[in-house]
Amino acid sequence: MRAIYHGFLAGDADAVEALLDRAVTIRDSAEFPLALGIEKLRELRTRRPRDHGAPTVLSIDATDPVIDVWDDTALVRHILNVELSDGTRQIVGNTSVWPRVDGVWLAVHNHEDVASRGAQP
Repeated sequence: MRAIYHGFLAGDADAVEALLDRAVTIRDSAEFPLALGIEKLRELRTRRPRDHGAPTVLSIDATDPVIDVWDDTALVRHILNVELSDGTRQIVGNTSVWPRVDGVWLAVHNHEDVASRGAQP
């Protein structure tokens, strides 16, 4: 997950997608419909605001991990502390499912819930 956040912050969609199963399902924090697969994730990205005045993400800190692994399946839960360029923060709950296929871990599902928006640091 940390590699996904690093790729997101770097604006490197290819690096993020390299860690996702092609049929990944995504429940984005800003959009309710479930994105089914990489193509729907790409469509979701095009709908994100491009307003030059909108705050951008400066940092993402993943904390409080709870990780269970059963053979070749991992369930990852953690909290994201997101710092925005306007000085506010978001607290996001994140859950993801990672099977290991041929020795490679790829996310097949990711779910985000924003617990708070606009919290002051």
